[in-house]
Amino acid sequence: MSAGTRSGSPDVPIPFDACDPSGTFVFVSYAHDNKALVYPELRRIRSFGIRVWYDEGIEPGSEWPEAIATALDRAAALVVMITPSAVASRNVRNEINAALRWGKPVFAVHLAQTALPKGLELQMGAVQAIMRWRMDEDSYARRLGKALAGYAEAGNVMPPAREEAEPKARDGGGSLGDLLDVFKRGRNTTQNRPRRGADVETETTLSSTQAALGAMVTLRLIGEGPCPTCNGTGAGAGTVPRVCTTCGGTGLGEKKSTSAFAEPCLTCRGRGLVVDAPCPACSGMGRAITHSFQARIPAGVRDGQRVRVTGKGAPGERGGQAGDLYVLVHVQP
Repeated sequence: MSAGTRSGSPDVPIPFDACDPSGTFVFVSYAHDNKALVYPELRRIRSFGIRVWYDEGIEPGSEWPEAIATALDRAAALVVMITPSAVASRNVRNEINAALRWGKPVFAVHLAQTALPKGLELQMGAVQAIMRWRMDEDSYARRLGKALAGYAEAGNVMPPAREEAEPKARDGGGSLGDLLDVFKRGRNTTQNRPRRGADVETETTLSSTQAALGAMVTLRLIGEGPCPTCNGTGAGAGTVPRVCTTCGGTGLGEKKSTSAFAEPCLTCRGRGLVVDAPCPACSGMGRAITHSFQARIPAGVRDGQRVRVTGKGAPGERGGQAGDLYVLVHVQP
């Protein structure tokens, strides 16, 4: 059955058929209401030469729990897309539990800032986590490629991941490995200390004149869940995202000689999908807007540059200072 004929969500077309659950492949676990966020990541993983199984691949008439269990049992690793919806999903948590119980390697990709329930945090204390929601495209691609480098099937080409120092998680980032450090130091030593809020990221688009001279812009901070107006697709009423014709849905542009990985596609900005008529509620971002405010972008900013706005990130805990806001700037030619 072709990818276009299998549905499950009429407004977000599936990116490709799930692989046959045999040979070397990874099992991707996610919450279904996050499809608009997850599907570009499936394309990215597949572009590494890695075969991907996800539950859109279940054939009609199959027994759902049995198909899930069979695929997970045969998978080389579990990649779980962490969002608030995912950690609230019984199915996702069952898949995590089964993978850990069966001794499967587990990789957590945090697509949105997410507080893990204590039980899940304890279970996943030693799991490798990648904070996608606060990383730039190039750094994220390198980290993900390096983490999954061993799962490309023989005969597929896996882009070499450039060696780099493991970045330290910013305070408030909530790395899963932090739990182990807590046990080592003792639970009571940091329990009641103020905790700095997480850094968050948004983006804005400037004209070339605004970039050269500087400009006041309205920044809209996105929340952790999908936009309720467009259900996370980013598309206006009566429209759906289309596959990007520039990159063919991979989200990748041309590879630079100085990098092991291709740059994000400039047309779709790495999503693999293009929204022609953006949702007015979220401006095409697909995520809920929490609030907006005015900030000044300094003169001379370049396309792709990140500008820090101090103290405009997530609020701190127990009196801790707020995190910072990082604004990814796009400059129109």
